[in-house]
Amino acid sequence: MKKILALTLVLLLAAALAVPALATDQTVVTYSKTSSYTVVIPAGVDLSDGAASAVITASTMNIAPMKQLVVSVNSGISEGKVTLVEASDSSIFAQSTVSLTEGGAGIANDAVVAVFRGTSTDAFENGTLYFSALPEDQQAGNYSGTIVFSMAVVDQP
Repeated sequence: MKKILALTLVLLLAAALAVPALATDQTVVTYSKTSSYTVVIPAGVDLSDGAASAVITASTMNIAPMKQLVVSVNSGISEGKVTLVEASDSSIFAQSTVSLTEGGAGIANDAVVAVFRGTSTDAFENGTLYFSALPEDQQAGNYSGTIVFSMAVVDQP
C-alpha cells in the first residue's frame, strides 16, 4: 500500500511539474495624456495713442498629434468692429475695426484669431489682432468695450 501511495504521489508531482506556465512573451507599456494649454490673451488694448495690436500667445502648449487648439471670437464684434461705450453716458460710443492684418477688413464675430499645434507656444496661424484708431474728433471720455474669446481642441483640417 505504501508503494502504491508513493507511486501515486510521484505521478501527481510529475504531472504538476509538466503543466506549462501561463506567461506572456511581451510587455505593453502605455502612456496617455490629454491635451493641455495655457493661452495668454492681453487683458486690455489702449487706443488712446491711435491704432494698436494685441498678440495672442501661449505660456504652455501640449496638443495631441493631428489636433489643434483654435482660439475664436465668441462675442463683442459686430460687423467687424468692437464698440466702446463712454463710462458716464452710454449714449456716447466709438468703434474700432478689428482685423487679422494691419489696416485689414474687420473680422466676423466668430472669427478664428489664433491656431496652435503641438508644443509650440507661437501661433501656427494668425495670432495678432489689429485695432484701428478712433477718429481724431472723438469726444473726450473714458470708453471701454469687451471682446470674449473661446478655445477648443479640434481635429486638424
